[in-house]
Amino acid sequence: MTDAAASHVTEHERGGQRRAFGACPVKSPVIAIFLMSAIAAACGGGGSAATPVPPTSAPGQATTTPVQPTTAPTSAPATAEAATPAPPNPGGGGGDVATVVLTGGRDAGTYTASGNPFCSHGFVGTGVWGAQLTSDGAEGELSQLQVVFPDAGVEDAHLSLTLTIGPLMTGTTYRLFDVGTGQATDNGNTAVLHVTGTTDEGVGVDVTVNCPSVTRA
Repeated sequence: MTDAAASHVTEHERGGQRRAFGACPVKSPVIAIFLMSAIAAACGGGGSAATPVPPTSAPGQATTTPVQPTTAPTSAPATAEAATPAPPNPGGGGGDVATVVLTGGRDAGTYTASGNPFCSHGFVGTGVWGAQLTSDGAEGELSQLQVVFPDAGVEDAHLSLTLTIGPLMTGTTYRLFDVGTGQATDNGNTAVLHVTGTTDEGVGVDVTVNCPSVTRA
């Protein structure tokens, strides 16, 4: 291409640019710069590429919420039920129920026995107390005790007491009949019988029977 042709082409391009800007008069340098940038972008000019913003979290990443540990409630200790005491054995057995005190004679001393004294009231007769205790007594032990006496004011009833020290068949037996006194402390379900007197041989006798139960007629 000749210099004249090139000069013509350049002048032609400049005339086109003046016509393009002449169609939209520019009133401010800032606006002109903005328009030039927009025209350059539209024409594929070398604008800066937008910088991508990294995601705040990785895609598909699960969000884990911490689980608070659960503490199982502690059960209150079971309260043991209070033990109910067993009722007394109506048949006696565990402790001494009879005490005999002899004053004088070869068997003088105090003797005790356990077991069931089979206390009763009204069986021998109306208003009459009774008790009977028998065991396989050895030498020097109480093997037999029988007591019968009426309540105060009861007529036609007699006081009677028999006791044996030593084996039942070969021991020494002491008796009271219609002599001495008998007294009962009636506690309803239980009772205490007390008999005192002197045998024909001059031996003083003091007998106490603790009745764990009383059979009534």
